[in-house]
Formats: sequence, structure tokens, C-alpha cells
Amino acid sequence: LMQNLFPQEGETVPKWRFKEFEEDGEWEEKMLGDMTLKIGSGVTPSGGEAKYKKSGRPFVRSQNVGWGIFILDSVVFIDEETHQNSKNTEIELEDVLLNITGASIGRSVVANHKVAGGNVNQHVCIIRTNRDSLEPFFLCQYLISNIGQKQIDSFQAGGNRQGLNFAQIRSFLFSIPSSIKEQQKIAECLSSLDELITSQSEKIEQLRLHKWGLMQGLFPKIV
Repeated sequence: LMQNLFPQEGETVPKWRFKEFEEDGEWEEKMLGDMTLKIGSGVTPSGGEAKYKKSGRPFVRSQNVGWGIFILDSVVFIDEETHQNSKNTEIELEDVLLNITGASIGRSVVANHKVAGGNVNQHVCIIRTNRDSLEPFFLCQYLISNIGQKQIDSFQAGGNRQGLNFAQIRSFLFSIPSSIKEQQKIAECLSSLDELITSQSEKIEQLRLHKWGLMQGLFPKIV
């Protein structure tokens, strides 16, 4: 779906288009910096892991950002004082979060109620879109598509995924439909599959745990 719902290199329209938008004309090439209100990342609190709490404000790190989904089993928290010292890195609902360093560079997800009001560290970039021109879920899906990943790769010297800076992120060029409704339709289609993938992954994990429990009961313990 991602190969066909986004225009590939050299194309101005996708191969597949929802029927109600077939007559809407070509997509437009835009620069990300022209359609955003904020591009920036956070910092690790002074004191490092000693500052992490079991409750409080969620502190999103790169391991919590998946391919269109959150991985929150390892999420940590910070207290209110630490949060107030980093107010400029506060996550708002439907911010696009993008990993910008390390092996997980390029993974992206849209902030939900579980992380809104929290903060990010220096390895995660907050991209806050202008909702009049760019749907955040559309941007997220575009970033994790093959064409988005190719552009991220193009910024990496020598082909090694080392890091993205804010200037590179602002200069990110991509094609979008002028209609917000078309952006939303594409995003809804792909996001629903992300939810299905998450649901199936959880079922698989439950089956693994069930099997493990059965193995403990069906084999005799060695005395």
C-alpha cells in the first residue's frame, strides 16, 4: 500500500488514489520547514537514569518510537520539576516524533494521549505541523515509507545512518496532495494497519506466554 499510495521518485501522482480524489490533479512538492510550527529535540536530564521515576511525566526515548507505533513497555518517567526545566521539549497531542540518531534513525510515530504532556530526549525530534497544510499522521506515514527513508538515507554521509540535524529535517522535500481530506484518508488507511499489526503482535506475545506456562506444567521438574 505504501508503494502505491505515495508517488514514487519522478512521479507527481500515486499509482492508487481514492475515488473521490481522482480528479484533484497532481500532488505538490513542498519543503517540510514551510509546513511546520516546531522542529526540535530534547535533552537527557542532568543526572541521567537517576532522574527517572516510576510515575510522572512520560519521557520518550528512541526505543519507545517504532514504525508508526509506540513501544511503551520500557517507557520511563520524570518528575514535575524536571519537566518544568524542559518545557520547550514538551510533547503535544499529535506531534510527529522522529528518531534522529543511532540504529533506529528514521522510525516515526504520532504522539497520543499516553505521551502528550511528556518530554523527549536528544535522540527524538518533535515535528509540530501546521494542521492547515499538513496532516501529522500523513507526515508520519510518509517518513516511514520507502521514499521517505531514501531521503533520510541521502542525508547520511557514506551511507551510514549516524544522525539528522534540524536543518536537514526542515529541508526534507516531499510530494503531498493539496487536500487535507486526501491526506487524512491515506493516513487513516495506513494507520489502521499499524493498529492491526500491534494487535496481532500482542496476541503472539500472549500465545508465547501461554506456551511457556504450559511447558512449565507439562514437563516434570528435575529434582
